[in-house]
Amino acid sequence: MPKVRVHELAKELNVSNKEIIEKMGEYGKSVSNHMSSLEDSDVSRLKGDMNGKVASDEKVERPPRPRPVGEDGKPLPPRPRPLGADG
Repeated sequence: MPKVRVHELAKELNVSNKEIIEKMGEYGKSVSNHMSSLEDSDVSRLKGDMNGKVASDEKVERPPRPRPVGEDGKPLPPRPRPLGADG
């Protein structure tokens, strides 16, 4: 089986090159950059460890926040932005 490079595995797992390099450091293995080759055993271990991880690029869907309501149960109008807030 051909050796896999860090950037190829990162793309496959949808994580950053830096995350792969840091994880390899945790394993006690020296990886210098995104073009470094990985052993098959390291690839298997990384795939297992990073399988359930949400990628940093992905956005987690969150339900919309409920609008605040007044004493009468009606939604309050949005608050005005402070002066100088360019959002």
